[in-house]
Amino acid sequence: MADMLLGALDVIVSGCDSINTNEIEYIYYSNQNSTKPIQLNSSNLKQVSSKLPTKMILHGWFGSATGPSEIAVKDAYLKRGDYNVIFVNWEKHAMVNYAQAHCSLKIIGNTGIPWGAHLAGHVGQRIRQRTGGQKLFRITGLDAAGPGFLGFPEDDRLDASDAYFVDAIHTNGAQFGYPRNYGSVDFYPNCGLFQPGCLDYDITDRTTLLQQTMENHLEQPNSNKFREVETTKPRPKIPLNPRGTDSHKRKARAIHCR
Repeated sequence: MADMLLGALDVIVSGCDSINTNEIEYIYYSNQNSTKPIQLNSSNLKQVSSKLPTKMILHGWFGSATGPSEIAVKDAYLKRGDYNVIFVNWEKHAMVNYAQAHCSLKIIGNTGIPWGAHLAGHVGQRIRQRTGGQKLFRITGLDAAGPGFLGFPEDDRLDASDAYFVDAIHTNGAQFGYPRNYGSVDFYPNCGLFQPGCLDYDITDRTTLLQQTMENHLEQPNSNKFREVETTKPRPKIPLNPRGTDSHKRKARAIHCR
């Protein structure tokens, strides 16, 4: 399974400059090497246990597989149980302007963080093509990116068909997140628009938008990215209602989302 997952990530598309896929790293952790990562390649894939569930984590634009929030997610999984945790590190192609990174997206490409969510979607599509219809079991989209993806066809972004189960968590739909339903189940904490503790970007000021983004990435101690870790922990069950039911409509009217 590991070789199929990694192979699905090396996708070449037309319309973009060629990318050296050797610059993309696959970093492996388990409880046997929780602090000493192994960089995977075609010669050492047998170190990945086929008996354990595998969690692949894909960072987003201006992200890194070695960032503090990514490492926190890894530690949370390994504390919870025995897993293969594999990071797809495409940092060299994520540290560019938004348009260039967008062009790199399909070339590189299951928990996905903003842009990583759409990368995970491409991985799911590729596996379905290569296996004659088999799918990944689950993809979790953590605030999938909106700009550059709204209005795109489903094969250019994450959608519910990319795995047997796609859960979508919307947290920044008013700015950089994808504001519409795209998963098997969609969650909208705090209405999915803004989250307490996060910077309020002025998206109309293009001259300082990049600076605002960088400041948010550098302020890691106050960043709500760490709340992603909570999604890996067992939680009490909560009541849910299918969209469109009378009960849901009554509850929706009682909640004033702004």
